[in-house]
Amino acid sequence: MQTLELHELCTMFPVMVGSEFRSLRDDIAANGLREQIVLLGDKVLDGRNRYQACLEAGVEPKFRQYNGNDPVQYVLSKNLLRRHLTAGQRSIIVALAANWGQAQTHGGARKGNQEATLPLEAVAARATRSESSQRTQKDADKVAREAPALASKVASGEISLPQAIRQVRPLAKPEKPSDVEKLRAENARLRDRIAELEDSTQEACGVAEDLRALAEGTEAKRLSDLRRERDAALRTRDECQRQNAQLTKQCKALQRRLDKLAVA
Repeated sequence: MQTLELHELCTMFPVMVGSEFRSLRDDIAANGLREQIVLLGDKVLDGRNRYQACLEAGVEPKFRQYNGNDPVQYVLSKNLLRRHLTAGQRSIIVALAANWGQAQTHGGARKGNQEATLPLEAVAARATRSESSQRTQKDADKVAREAPALASKVASGEISLPQAIRQVRPLAKPEKPSDVEKLRAENARLRDRIAELEDSTQEACGVAEDLRALAEGTEAKRLSDLRRERDAALRTRDECQRQNAQLTKQCKALQRRLDKLAVA
């Protein structure tokens, strides 16, 4: 069986691992491939996990060619919101995909009529597509632009977006920062912590969604394990929300102090 290359847009998403991938592979082995793998030229554009599952299960994969004119939007619509991705992961993937589309439009390689368009050129459009705040999207754009290797780690879930942005954000140079600068630095730190807590909350909610999705037809032991995971995830979510509320309150207090100092 010939092994196909993966398209750049395809590799921006994290791969299935563990029991999730094993379930997909076993289902394909038992029932065959239900949804065709989509190719752009001779590369896999959508269906990376299904393709790998076919290879491991010894099932002949079925393919079809992508015939649209906007592979960026196609891949995002097929993969971005149906996975349990954090806001940081979604915003990074949108930033990377938008950069790829821009490179194609500004002289990159094109194949036939597969012309990339740029509906994600504005920050607001990218933030809407990733369902994140414009501040989060701007951070993701900065990491994707200045440190693509870090961006890939964020997309795969190895590190969080706040961790990545701290590595690319210039360090403050003044040896003796003023009161205003100290407050701004503390405000930025608290906002980064809030972003991390938001990611943790989304991950906790994802575990709860898994339980609801697998409630029917799941073995009793697995269901019991998922319930315990859900309870732990919900406790984590509640604690993250509590800390988030406290930190948000501190941010507002710091902003009021900053406003007073600015007037002074």
